[in-house]
Amino acid sequence: MNCREYVEFLMAYVNDELPPDQADAFRQHISDCPPCINYLETYHDTLELEKRAYEEQEALFEEAPENLVKAILAARGEDKA
Repeated sequence: MNCREYVEFLMAYVNDELPPDQADAFRQHISDCPPCINYLETYHDTLELEKRAYEEQEALFEEAPENLVKAILAARGEDKA
């Protein structure tokens, strides 16, 4: 496996979707290739940052303020009150 193939298989590897022989070749490559080790680490970091950003954003908007909900419904013509 070369570095270009490594990148093509990265997502499948991280998601544990590679057949055993390809996963072994993948692990062998990263054990001998410092740039690919770094790439894998930054890939994991990116996934973690994305996950945290989504969780933080979701927490911010977990419950919309009642006045905002009413204003949106009124603007859409759905205000029954």
